[in-house]
Amino acid sequence: MAAVTGAIRAEGRVKQRVRRRLTKAERQAVYDKCKGHCAYCGCSLEYKDMQVDHAQPLRCGGVDELNNMLPTCRSCNHYKATLGVEDFRKYIEGIPKRLTRDSIPFAIGKRFGVVQEHNEPIIFYFERMKEDKKRTNFDICCQDIETMAQVIEIMKCGWTKEQVVEWLQSEAEEVSDE
Repeated sequence: MAAVTGAIRAEGRVKQRVRRRLTKAERQAVYDKCKGHCAYCGCSLEYKDMQVDHAQPLRCGGVDELNNMLPTCRSCNHYKATLGVEDFRKYIEGIPKRLTRDSIPFAIGKRFGVVQEHNEPIIFYFERMKEDKKRTNFDICCQDIETMAQVIEIMKCGWTKEQVVEWLQSEAEEVSDE
């Protein structure tokens, strides 16, 4: 049975928008996006505990497709609810202010230094993963450029193409042995 996600008014009557049921392969693909972690807080997730979140909520015009789905823990999915990613970020950033205003123990904890706020921007786990991947790709490019520079120097010394290929293969074998 499909889950109902909201209502749409069409021609004077209410039409229910229905979220499609994911296949096992689609659910696994969502889980694999963050390598077994919640896309927002980064906590480890068991496959069975994962909830699928629409980054752009369906009721706000999001699509019911894999590129709009992220794996989440129950807590993040609950608190994000129908917020988009940026609105959820603002919600999280506002928590210390709301706690200071509404929670006497929190306010006292701040005064005594037991609780500390930080003013760092909220960066979700899936965003950190993208940055890490960019850095990794950059490192690989730098290594490739370094190797190219070595090849150019070697060829200037009169090595043949075959000798260069042999040297590169031996370098690759050394790296794979490590």
